[in-house]
Amino acid sequence: MAETANANLDSTIKVMQKQETRLNIDENTLANLNESIKLVWDKVVTLSRRMRSDELVQEVSLIMRQFYEEQRRIVTGLAALSHHRLPPELVNMKALTSTLTSLRNDIERKNMRLGINNFHDVFNLDVSYAAYPNGSIWYE
Repeated sequence: MAETANANLDSTIKVMQKQETRLNIDENTLANLNESIKLVWDKVVTLSRRMRSDELVQEVSLIMRQFYEEQRRIVTGLAALSHHRLPPELVNMKALTSTLTSLRNDIERKNMRLGINNFHDVFNLDVSYAAYPNGSIWYE
């Protein structure tokens, strides 16, 4: 009976931790969205002082297109994470290249071989969590 209660408690804690993590990510996403909107607004105000209205509309359209492309990239990446795959949309390729090269060199010095041979291998590995630069962690 006590084992069942402990198992239920552990399951409840895991569910609550997942929900807390998702809430933290959602909170950070909203903060980033608000910050982005403020930056766009500041840019509009600055541009409106020196541009005609048609030029302003064209510039704002370009800014908004870039903003929504970035949001689409992030959403697509998070969707791939939910299927336990590391998506290229969320990876800085320059940093990944540098890390893989450094890791390969370190391992070869120890007369071993790295099991990851190319980028394709990295994106086919199962992913159970992702750590973000702000310190939050997504896991499933």
